[in-house]
Amino acid sequence: MKKNFIYFVVNIVVFILYFQILKVIWDNYIPWTILTDVIGVFVFIFVNIPLSVITTEFILKKVKKNL
Repeated sequence: MKKNFIYFVVNIVVFILYFQILKVIWDNYIPWTILTDVIGVFVFIFVNIPLSVITTEFILKKVKKNL
């Protein structure tokens, strides 16, 4: 139970970090149109979510290895 909770918390933190990075990039460098909204949803679902899971796995493996 504790392991799942730690995994969930780290995953949420990484997800929020990636979301904030994408938000800065999207707000400053990409103009808003209907097409970019669709692309943004695609990036959010198919890039941000899996990337946060992969990064969480990597972080937890490194932490477990060093302990």
